[in-house]
Amino acid sequence: MYDKSDAYLGLDAGSASIDLVLIDSHGNVIESAYHLASPETGNSYRHRNSCDQCCEMCADPCGASFIATKIKTFISSCHDHFDIEIKGCCGTGSQIKKKTPLPIHLDLLVSEVSAHARGMQYASNTDNIEAIIDVGGQDSKVMRLSSPLDFNMSGLCSAGTGTYLDEISRVEKISVSKFGEIGAKYIKRYIESLSSDAPLNIDHFSSVCTVFTKTSYVKKKSILTLEERVAAICWAQARQIYNSVINHLRDYDGQISFQGGVSFNSGVKMALDYLLKKGRSLPHDAMTILIVPEIKTYCDDNGHKKPVSHLMGALGAALLAKEYIKLSRGQKTDTTHHPVPLKSSIKRKNLLKKQIALSKLQGESRPQIAWCGTLFPSEICYLFDMIPVALPVLAAVDHKNAHDNLLSAARTEGVDRANCTILSAILGRLDRTPAPDFIFHTSGSCDYYRQHMIRLIDIAHERFGIDKQKQVCSIDLPAFNYENDLNLKFVADQLKDAVAKVEDTIKVKHDPDKLRTIIENVNQARYYHVLTEKLRAKNDMLAAGSELLKRCVLYSSAWGCREFVDITRSYYEEIAERAKNISGKRRITVSRSKEKHRILWVYLWDYTDPGLFHFIEVELNCAIVAEELNHIHWPKMVPKRPFESIARRIVQPINHINSRISYLTEMAEKYRVDGIIFFVHFFAHCPLASETVQHQLRISDYPVLFLEGDCLDKSRRPANMLTKVQAFVEQLNKKKYGNIFGFRSSQSTLRARTIGKNLAFPDPIEKGNLN
Repeated sequence: MYDKSDAYLGLDAGSASIDLVLIDSHGNVIESAYHLASPETGNSYRHRNSCDQCCEMCADPCGASFIATKIKTFISSCHDHFDIEIKGCCGTGSQIKKKTPLPIHLDLLVSEVSAHARGMQYASNTDNIEAIIDVGGQDSKVMRLSSPLDFNMSGLCSAGTGTYLDEISRVEKISVSKFGEIGAKYIKRYIESLSSDAPLNIDHFSSVCTVFTKTSYVKKKSILTLEERVAAICWAQARQIYNSVINHLRDYDGQISFQGGVSFNSGVKMALDYLLKKGRSLPHDAMTILIVPEIKTYCDDNGHKKPVSHLMGALGAALLAKEYIKLSRGQKTDTTHHPVPLKSSIKRKNLLKKQIALSKLQGESRPQIAWCGTLFPSEICYLFDMIPVALPVLAAVDHKNAHDNLLSAARTEGVDRANCTILSAILGRLDRTPAPDFIFHTSGSCDYYRQHMIRLIDIAHERFGIDKQKQVCSIDLPAFNYENDLNLKFVADQLKDAVAKVEDTIKVKHDPDKLRTIIENVNQARYYHVLTEKLRAKNDMLAAGSELLKRCVLYSSAWGCREFVDITRSYYEEIAERAKNISGKRRITVSRSKEKHRILWVYLWDYTDPGLFHFIEVELNCAIVAEELNHIHWPKMVPKRPFESIARRIVQPINHINSRISYLTEMAEKYRVDGIIFFVHFFAHCPLASETVQHQLRISDYPVLFLEGDCLDKSRRPANMLTKVQAFVEQLNKKKYGNIFGFRSSQSTLRARTIGKNLAFPDPIEKGNLN
């Protein structure tokens, strides 16, 4: 019996199991429990926003009561056997939320990444191990114990997770543990036979789709023996895990901790260990790479070490609860001010509503309408008093109907759901898009874009009688050396040809003075935007980045109109007033005491889920202080050279990898960011979020989180998106404050950066010198 002592509880509630670990004040494991999840537990987050915490009376049980019951039983048992007082409790896992009703106060929630890393560091046999592969029921994770900790988590697909094995084991009606033993026997013989003259064969099942594998497996039951089938499945599982982790382990040659429920599958472990050795050009009988963690002091009544590799998350949570309680003493709660919405954003929305309303007018009052891509210069539209209807923007604004739009596109236009959802949604909502008088577009960096534009032009020709020769203008943008004078001249000449085509079609010559006025409008809007960004760079958060992100000036169809000048000036005046109220006086050294971290947001975002930004900015107290899509890359326009100036604006470095990485790292320096979040639209199928771009950004000096997802399709939103964000912020906390909780201590060093010559924004033009 333990002496009366303080104890700390860690709980890990995942999709497949509920794990609990209780430790004493010295970190020794007192007791543990492992429970397979109930069928309903996987939906415990379903009603998290409306849960009234009355599980006994709930008409739609979600599994939270199952979790609470197991915790209550465990705590009661511990009190019966040990004289303890639980001083702290930490939770982790996809099924635990802040509002989950539990029989014990939850002091904090941490990410699975931090919990598993902390648990592994406590194990007895993991000294000098700096990498972890954790494979659970819902996802697989790879972690490098660098500073900050590098990690990657699988996305939507269940291949490479415990679910993959569960599905196949059900077909054979054998337990998962027995499944692994059967597979290991054949895999051992297979690996040994590879050096012989008559190597055995192992069948290749799909390692990327559980559904396809299950179908193929059933078909081969009459062809392969049970041992051959099971071994092939274990091999496919190992291959999928290997493919998902190898990019994060290429420069690591040490041993790896293998954790999670799948670590007990000896077939998968043996196959994965072989693949890792092969990747390092090691013989199959070399020292094992995968180490299953153990705790030498945690034994059963016979003195045998109890298995704990499946409890690493709960163990880490318990250890973190102990550390949290110790560090939280004397800490003051952050009182960071979260800015209220800007009035300027209403003006921006009103301009878009006004343009949409004008485009829907009928009769003589109806203005001419131009369907535009996001990069075609709106200046050309305003030159002929046309309303630019940016089709991708309409698809984003109509995000509430995105699902119906996508289904419509698939049904009526034959668009594969594997295509870019933004472009597909454009086709799906054409019945609500005003008929065009012209179609203006540019060549994109994306094959999907080209294919959709061809289809779009055909539809406009069929439905609205658009003349493909006279009413369609296309601008080819250079793919390389975007700042080259010849390339800019090439684009400028095309713009002139486009203007000439419009003139010939509508029988009206353009007014050069009007074009100069439009250029001056662009310069003024640019002037105010640059000043706004300077203020944001040198101050603490002045407005919610999630709100300012939606300005999206890079793709705006308002450049050139007078209303846009008023909007950008309004933004600047509001931001300047807030900066004045915060600082009280001019200063060049900026304190960083309120916001925990400054974040640079790269590329697009999930239009359908505002909860992501609330989680980042409010719950995690991080400030999104800069956005790639609000980056001004072009110099002041020259009214006497309008077409060359417009060409310089639309030929953008975002389409050129080296230039893009250069300005992103420059932005990170200007805005003094702690980390970068890159929203990987369309799961890296989009060229602007490709693996090449990710690799180049990954090797920069800044911590980067890549959030795979989709802008419009909710079904493509990974369930672990918030977990990834939390894990990223916890590692930023570790790097900056010395602990994952973000507690400021005397040992942590808070940097105060000075705004100096290295903070070089594009030169704003003087108000009185716009010509």
